[in-house]
Amino acid sequence: MAERDDNNSESVFTMIGESFRGPLAWVCILAWVYGTVFAAGGVVAAVFFFCVDSLWARILCATCFLAAMLFVAAIKTFYWGLLFCQRIERKLGRLERKITQCCPPGQGG
Repeated sequence: MAERDDNNSESVFTMIGESFRGPLAWVCILAWVYGTVFAAGGVVAAVFFFCVDSLWARILCATCFLAAMLFVAAIKTFYWGLLFCQRIERKLGRLERKITQCCPPGQGG
């Protein structure tokens, strides 16, 4: 079993902070905005669910709530996948730098 390299391990908060810097920052911002908007929509639908009296309105509110929460789950899953993809790219970059420091190109070895 491989040992964990604690020098290069990142916390989740560091990964989230790094996601807002770089070429895909706009995608991360968009994911957070959409996630927040749909979460708020789900909360509004849940509140209206308990305020309405007709069965049709309750079904409508429940459907809106479920659709909003499913969208939030999908966008957050996409965001976490993007986070870990960026993490892997950074680790590959570090590994590449280590390899070039150990064996400069053209020396073969």
